[in-house]
Formats: sequence, structure tokens, C-alpha cells
Amino acid sequence: MEYINTTQKFNINFSRCLSGAEGIKKNTFENFMRGFMYILECFDGSYYTGSTVNLELRIQQHQNGEGSNHTRKHRPVKLVCYEEFDRIDEAFLREKQIQKWSRKKKEALTKGNIEVLHKLAECRNESHYLNAAFDSAHAPNDSAQVANHSTQRPDIFE
Repeated sequence: MEYINTTQKFNINFSRCLSGAEGIKKNTFENFMRGFMYILECFDGSYYTGSTVNLELRIQQHQNGEGSNHTRKHRPVKLVCYEEFDRIDEAFLREKQIQKWSRKKKEALTKGNIEVLHKLAECRNESHYLNAAFDSAHAPNDSAQVANHSTQRPDIFE
């Protein structure tokens, strides 16, 4: 599997996808409260998403069985993606967001595939306007135009 820097693909300045922990800055006073959101691929192919202030140490803890229960049972682990934030609380919020994602969506992020990521982010609820099947009694009329839908109307006052 090839890992890429998501900074270029997603036009953000805090993401990196690597094949390991190489290149991670040492925890210095300057970046002490910086935070990292990370995604690990476990030996069984499952993903684990977490956040930390010291990415190198946290990955070592996961490898040693001192991390989460999940990674302890599915070692060894491999870092497949991480994002760096100015504050740890921002990294934690991103962790919680990504934990709700499907496996396919996480894979799109780790591979830097923005097109697939956007497609997977689309709403799939039956009630969503793109998915709703209207019968004639509930069909939308001209006065209830859907957002982001461009229509052309003839000029009735010609």
C-alpha cells in the first residue's frame, strides 16, 4: 500500500499519511500542546483511530500492548495516517469525527482519494432530497425548489 501526504490532495496544512512514524517531530516545548489524530491499521486489517500529544510514544505504546484494548488484541499495528493540530482538543474532535466514519471512508482518507471521500460523504437517508421517491401527491412544485438545483424557467411575460 502506498501512503501519501494528504496535505496536497485535501488542501489542508495539517495532514500527513505515512507508512510509519518516521518524520514525526520530537515533543518540544514549542509543540508541547500540539495534538495528533492518527489512524492505525491492525494486523487483522481493522482500523483504530486515536489522538495524542506525543505520536511517536503513543504508537510505541500500541505496539507494546499498552495502548487500547483493541490494538492490544490485534498487534502489530502500522501507522497509516495522521493529522497534526495546534491544540490537542482539536485532534480529539477530529478523532471522534473519524471514528463515526465507515471503513471505506477511512480508507479513502488514508489513500488521499478525495473524490471517493466526497462521494462517501453524501447523505444516503431515504428522506434526503437526492434519494426521495416522490409520488404525484408529494412531488415538489416550482415554489419549493431544492437548494443547489439549477432550473431554467421560461419567461411568461414575453
